[in-house]
Amino acid sequence: MTVPPWRLAIVATAALTLLGAPAAADSSGTSPPSSTPTVAAKVTATTRPSAPPIRTASSGTVGGAVTAVVRWATPARTGGAAVTFYQIRAYRLDPSNRVVRIHHASSQVPRARALSVKLPRGRYKFRVQAWNKVGGSPWSNASRIVTAR
Repeated sequence: MTVPPWRLAIVATAALTLLGAPAAADSSGTSPPSSTPTVAAKVTATTRPSAPPIRTASSGTVGGAVTAVVRWATPARTGGAAVTFYQIRAYRLDPSNRVVRIHHASSQVPRARALSVKLPRGRYKFRVQAWNKVGGSPWSNASRIVTAR
């Protein structure tokens, strides 16, 4: 469908008038006063959340299931959208504190602030990532080293 140029000019003039742009000058070179209010909109972009602060990590209970516990807090900035879930990683360490394996825990609901993770015996540190509708935050700082026992 082809739109005649004169119709485009009418639509453009109407749009500018609604947005508070000055009307076109008449043949005398003056513009009539605009009675249309100016429309201003503040647009806030939604972004990914900031990294959640890591809290304490602790070793599992002696004699029970082989576990370690990680705790975290909500991110300082959610990016303008609610956190939808948290992702947790457990990093298994060798005696020199080098990462030898990464265990991915199940995603946690937005209200969760701690997780007891079943792991093979060993030494671990944890990191947590917050997610919202835009994407994932940077990973948190690593927790202190704990022993799954």
